[in-house]
Amino acid sequence: MKRRLFLSTMVIFGLGLIQTVNVSADSYDDQIASYQVQIQTNETKINELQAKEATYPSQYDQLNIQLKELGLLLETNETQLSTLEKVVLPVDATKENVPTLLTKTITLEETSKEKTISLSEQIQEKENEVTTLSKNIAELQGQLNTLKTQESTEQQTKENLAKDITTYKTQITALQAEQKAYKEEQARIAAEKAAREAKANMRQNLVNGAYAQLGKPYVWGAQGPNSFDCSGLMNYLYTNIAGLSIGSWTVPQESSGTKISVSEANIGDLLFWGSAGSTYHVAMYIGNGQYIAAPKPGDVVKVGSISSYTPDFAVNVLG
Repeated sequence: MKRRLFLSTMVIFGLGLIQTVNVSADSYDDQIASYQVQIQTNETKINELQAKEATYPSQYDQLNIQLKELGLLLETNETQLSTLEKVVLPVDATKENVPTLLTKTITLEETSKEKTISLSEQIQEKENEVTTLSKNIAELQGQLNTLKTQESTEQQTKENLAKDITTYKTQITALQAEQKAYKEEQARIAAEKAAREAKANMRQNLVNGAYAQLGKPYVWGAQGPNSFDCSGLMNYLYTNIAGLSIGSWTVPQESSGTKISVSEANIGDLLFWGSAGSTYHVAMYIGNGQYIAAPKPGDVVKVGSISSYTPDFAVNVLG
């Protein structure tokens, strides 16, 4: 028997796909192996992500250190800029003296030489430095945010891969259970078939054995092998061919199996004449409405017809 098993739809989380698993009864091992390979693949991906995650703390530290350094530098520059602006525009300055103040200069040392730079140039330089530092800080903050987003995404991917593994393992367990049940069912069917075949062969062997006794004389109480009475012939055949002792006369032979109607008889079954418990004759059914029996004194083992001499019931000895 070959059947097809339809498993429930499985969502493959990590890949964002939906697969319908259709497993034929003779491909359990292939499907199980496929899931096991996918489990190994997912476990490898998870290990890779975990290794990558291990580098994030140092990356965070490095970015935070840079941000701190740039922040301090920005703070210093903003302070210096504020100082310069106060020099240029003191709190009590008036519009009339602003041009005069903007023309003031300070003297700085550079390579052992004095250099005069206008305050407006110094302010512009500081403003540029502050702008650059602010831009660099924004870029670093963006990198930090990107790293956090990447870490979160990879964490979600890892969780999805783990869910996939659980799903695959569940599918494998289900397949293994179905495979076991299928194999047990196949074994049961095979055993029943073998039993039926063995029983059919035994029935045919009994009939062949009965044919082999044709022509041997009837002798009352004889159990064979050279002569028989009716019950002696049946006991001889069942004992020597089927290995079953059914009794040496008709009444105990009635109880050697299941009582059935004559119309239900199969080859090898016993046919009885008379009422149950007081039968007086027995034969073996050989099919096609015929039987073989040792009929009476002065006669021989021969084939008879149910239509000519109808039995009252039958007994299925073999089951």
